[in-house]
Amino acid sequence: MPRTDQTDLAALVREQDLRAVQERLLELDLPALLDELERLDARSRAVAYRVLPWPASVRIFELLAPALQSELLTQLRSQDVGRIVAELDPDDRVSLLDELPTSVARELLRDLEPEERRMTLTVLGYPPGSVGRRMTPEVLSLPAGTTVADALVRVREGADAAETIYMLPVVDPGRVVVGVVSLRRLLVTDPATSVDALMSAPISVAATQDQEVAARSVRDHGALAVPVVDAED
Repeated sequence: MPRTDQTDLAALVREQDLRAVQERLLELDLPALLDELERLDARSRAVAYRVLPWPASVRIFELLAPALQSELLTQLRSQDVGRIVAELDPDDRVSLLDELPTSVARELLRDLEPEERRMTLTVLGYPPGSVGRRMTPEVLSLPAGTTVADALVRVREGADAAETIYMLPVVDPGRVVVGVVSLRRLLVTDPATSVDALMSAPISVAATQDQEVAARSVRDHGALAVPVVDAED
């Protein structure tokens, strides 16, 4: 029997017509897809979620409310859980783990790759409500004294692993933040120039600072991003 665009998604799930479920979901734009999933009961949502292509499923998971993320994870097979959690940025991962029972969160952490687990534990180590819980540890920094040419090579090589590259911290050998420089400035400057000559004084926030206070600081300075630093900067 042919399906119409108005076919009820829950009915398709009940009929276990997974191909039709997938076709129905892929017809929708992102907001409509999210709305359809949120209307389903927990089990049906998990069934529908499983048939989404991988890139779409990660994006949808990030947009779900934390309570729905937690509920969805309990419905999915363990191998699916591991993939979902591993694909999240560390700060988003921490927001999810905060919503889960301690035993479940511990199990998910254990299954992460060592570097992902290290970054996640770093973010988890800061107090709830602090900007440390909101920061990304996936940061690309530039060594003080490097040339623009070398800096751009570093950006190209590390861009995929960094959450943002539009504003780059400049650090001394002790990893103290001594300045910031924009990617735009690097792109329009002579390659032989040192980043020290381009960088601005850093506007940074302490990792233990309240997240609302930090957000106002970013807004007031009109910054795209700011370094989040420890007590030693």
